[in-house]
Amino acid sequence: MGISDGPAYGDSNVVEFRTGQIKPIKQLFESIKNKLPDTSLLFDRSCMKILQVDTAQTFLVDVRLDGENFEHYYCNPDQENDYIEINLNAENLNAVFKSVTKDDSIFTFTYSHNNSTVNIMFQNPKKDEIKSFDIPIQNPESEDDFKEITQDMIDEYDYCMSMPTTDLTAICKTFKNVNCDVIQIIHDNVSLRFTSPGDTKVSVTRVGTVSDENATDSDKLIFSKLPKYLSESEKVDDEGPYSGKFKFSTFHEFSKSQGNADNKIVELMLGKGRPIILHYEIGDLGEMLIAMAAMTEDNEEED
Repeated sequence: MGISDGPAYGDSNVVEFRTGQIKPIKQLFESIKNKLPDTSLLFDRSCMKILQVDTAQTFLVDVRLDGENFEHYYCNPDQENDYIEINLNAENLNAVFKSVTKDDSIFTFTYSHNNSTVNIMFQNPKKDEIKSFDIPIQNPESEDDFKEITQDMIDEYDYCMSMPTTDLTAICKTFKNVNCDVIQIIHDNVSLRFTSPGDTKVSVTRVGTVSDENATDSDKLIFSKLPKYLSESEKVDDEGPYSGKFKFSTFHEFSKSQGNADNKIVELMLGKGRPIILHYEIGDLGEMLIAMAAMTEDNEEED
């Protein structure tokens, strides 16, 4: 289990991985298919990454799946590069994952050097069945300047809180039902409020609990980081010490990253003048962070 010294599915393969955690990866690609139609997968000797900014520079997706957490992981970059980049159409990936059934329990990904396709297989031991797909590789539309969300960046944020992923997707569904274009997020150290400034005004407020050793109720909104001091003006401000408006379609898509997973938590990181960061665990394989820039007045006028 974990990182292997050599390929298991073909001597010419330079990338291989195998895992039984199909659903978390399926949900990952489902959440990015509309926002990152051309998805670059980066493989190095230790992990698989997605580090991608949208063309409008409004959000950054940072995914890391550690090789040690796979049942089998192998990557052998050539001597000139530290990584192998494989660009795939996210719609193609999503279409392939739609074939997955509840009895499919093994997911295998292989790539041979200079091949024009990657191979994806889903195995169903119960029926002794294998579904195999060869997905074409694309040329990236532009040269990517890969960026990561580092721990140092996260440490600079003033507020961090967590809630069940299913709760966040349910909140987004409420706003989607009224054709929301913009969602405003307000935090006042007591609650987290989602509002819509559209024709049909909607407000959903969740009161939080400060994290301590007894705060183990996963159904609650848990505050794990709050500023030690707030000025009087911040305390009485109706919009709280933090307020930001975001394009709802983007926020909604990324809220689905692990939204149907049982007992999974999403962390929300907020900071004045900073992008909002959503943090998800991708099964037991790794993590996904999405940084979304708040809308400006010019953005709102364009919409």
